[in-house]
Amino acid sequence: MPWLSSRLLCNCQDFENLALEDVDIMPKDASHVDATARVQIQLTPGENKTATLFRQEIVLQGIEGARMIADVIREQSGSLLAQMRTVTIRIEKE
Repeated sequence: MPWLSSRLLCNCQDFENLALEDVDIMPKDASHVDATARVQIQLTPGENKTATLFRQEIVLQGIEGARMIADVIREQSGSLLAQMRTVTIRIEKE
């Protein structure tokens, strides 16, 4: 089964203190948006870093419920939804 190799917001594994500062959503057309998220990451006590994170084009139309969430989550090997479909097809063939 697919799994996430790191935290979605910072593409990191060990940061304990993430704070979302801002999210900007810009419509592209009726079924797509671009989203930009800025988070503050506490590296060590008293040392913070602000990171601007980009989510590429998010498809809104035709995706519902949890499927939308799985489809917009991106890993290096593609969307989480695509990974789950690949594993499901492989299991069905076995």
